[in-house]
Amino acid sequence: CALEKRTRALATDMESGAHARFAEEHRLPFIAIRAIVDTAGTSLPETLANALDPQGGISVWQVLKRALARPGDGIKFVRLGIQFHAAQKTLKKTRVLVLGSSLF
Repeated sequence: CALEKRTRALATDMESGAHARFAEEHRLPFIAIRAIVDTAGTSLPETLANALDPQGGISVWQVLKRALARPGDGIKFVRLGIQFHAAQKTLKKTRVLVLGSSLF
């Protein structure tokens, strides 16, 4: 991707900025803690990309239907699952630290 080449970023956070602006505008406390599941170099299964709806949601039916036609995507799904599990584990550990020291 052009952004990856230009910035050399391993990942981007495209959601937290909007949440931070909303919190600031409404004078709400805000903290963003993100765990990276897929880096810029992660090869997502084509099956998954083709199953996204216009809002970015995933149709499980479409994934299953397309996966039958592309069994080679299986290893990519396994790799993505491992990465997701690692990110989830990190977030659970971080949650305890953040909520334990929260002043809210």
